[in-house]
Order: sequence, then structure tokens, then C-alpha cells
Amino acid sequence: MQRGLNIFFDVDGCLVSWNLHLRPYAREVLERLQERGHHVFMWSGYGARREVADKHDLWPLLAGVMGKPIFQYRERLHLFTDVEPDFIIDDHREIVEALGGAVIRTPREPLAEDREMVRIYRRILEFERDWRLRWE
Repeated sequence: MQRGLNIFFDVDGCLVSWNLHLRPYAREVLERLQERGHHVFMWSGYGARREVADKHDLWPLLAGVMGKPIFQYRERLHLFTDVEPDFIIDDHREIVEALGGAVIRTPREPLAEDREMVRIYRRILEFERDWRLRWE
């Protein structure tokens, strides 16, 4: 049996907008990833943002919440987690290039028109398909 992917979402500018509103489709994406057997983590360069998980009642959808390295990403990863990320979603290209995943665009205003989480979900599904093919 294949394990699910370890998927890490950055908080600010990724899961939530600058004023801490949950991005459109964020909850649905997290729910679908969990239903597919993946392990979703939330992390931030500002430390474990538990207050965001509390505010948006995300705890049932998360496998963990932690800080993340903001430089020397691969070298310092062990200081924040013992879980190896398979796919990260971040608004900083450097960490995505170092660890693999997708760069998410800044939330659009008005926020109700933002569809970036839908694009990211499709990217994760593409990665998942390729990842599973490697293990067959």
C-alpha cells in the first residue's frame, strides 16, 4: 500500500490573505487532499501559526502545524520537522526550488474572485499521478 503524500502549505499569502481571511477553495482543497489519503501540514516562517488553524477550524484537516526554515531550506529542515515534504506550496520561489512543489500567487482582490487554490490543487493532482506511476 502506498503512503499518502506529505503536502506542506505556507500560511501567509498562501492559505490566508494578508488580513488572515481563508483563501477561496482552501478548505475544499484540504478536504479533498485528506480524502485522497494525503497528509497536509501547515507551516510558516513566523513559527507554528496555531491561531490560524483555530480561527478557521482547520485542525481536523491537518496532520501538523509548525514553523519552517526561511533560509538553507534543505539543511535546516530537520530543525522544524521530522517529516519529509513531498510537495510544498509557498509564495517564495526559493523554498519551492529547494524542496519541490508549486509557487502560489498572491491572493487576488477582491478575494472572492481568487481561484489560485484551484490551480494549486490541479498541480498537486499532476504531481500525485506522476508520483504514483514511479511506485507502480
